[in-house]
Amino acid sequence: MHSEQVYRAEAASDLREDVFKIALSLCTYLPVSSVVATIFLSAYSSTTSITDPDLIAQSFSQSPYYSVYLLAVTVIPLCICILLLSKLTKRKLSIISAKPTVNKNRFFKFLLLGLGAIPLCAAANIVSNSILARFNLQPSATAAPNGALATVIFVLSHAVLAPILEETLFRFLILERLRRYGDVFAVLVSAFLFMLLHSSFFSFAYAFVAGIIFGFLAVFTGSLLCPLILHALNNLISVAMILLEGRLTSEQIDLIYIGLLAVMAVISVCALLLLQKSNDGAFRLTFDGKLIFKGRKAAIIFTSLPMIFFIIMTVAFAVSAV
Repeated sequence: MHSEQVYRAEAASDLREDVFKIALSLCTYLPVSSVVATIFLSAYSSTTSITDPDLIAQSFSQSPYYSVYLLAVTVIPLCICILLLSKLTKRKLSIISAKPTVNKNRFFKFLLLGLGAIPLCAAANIVSNSILARFNLQPSATAAPNGALATVIFVLSHAVLAPILEETLFRFLILERLRRYGDVFAVLVSAFLFMLLHSSFFSFAYAFVAGIIFGFLAVFTGSLLCPLILHALNNLISVAMILLEGRLTSEQIDLIYIGLLAVMAVISVCALLLLQKSNDGAFRLTFDGKLIFKGRKAAIIFTSLPMIFFIIMTVAFAVSAV
């Protein structure tokens, strides 16, 4: 009995240390992002005669430099988080993590199953935005880039680099680090942090649902490749809808989007039936309740000072954005 208590105490101490390192790394994201934004806006304001801050921001969003800004404000903060966390946890970054541990047939079925994440996230987004609309809160529209080069940078930053960096941070470094305390725990915590990093009330529900599904797919396939492909596809669809604005009517865009969601939902259901039919432990998870009790895990997370600071900072940013 005494040895079991010591074992749990050591596990709790390890979790506390892991949460500290993870939260400390994430705390750098918004300050670095703010610094990058300030540098770009200051540089742009020095080149224009406009003095009103709101007009400067509006003019900047229509300038050819805006896509470069979006690329920098996406890549630089995420890279710093990744490098800092990999250094603190002594986990080397490697493309080996993209290689699935399941066979090709099983991987393909999970990939098709994961297509259902996109309509589920869209549904969660509709529900959350309808609730926010009751308080007269509406999401701001993302402006389409001007010019061919700006469009390429826009697609590159949103549909390629952002998925790679975010999956590396949340599914490779954070989720894998926490899996020794239970797969379900690791998936939920990584999804919660993934949600907070988006720091917008209009993205919270979408990001949380996506984080849960991407996390479970990473566990089931033993690879970043499946959630990475789906993450990139999800972002690519969002980018395509933005680029189609002005070329098609809003009704036509909505029709295309709903059609895509319906097709992906049907494919996902078919893949789920195939995986269930095999009945070979495709959805096996570890709960690892012997290490630390659920309440103790939650207490460790929400009493960590860097984690408290990260939560307050992201929520405050979301409030200020509204």
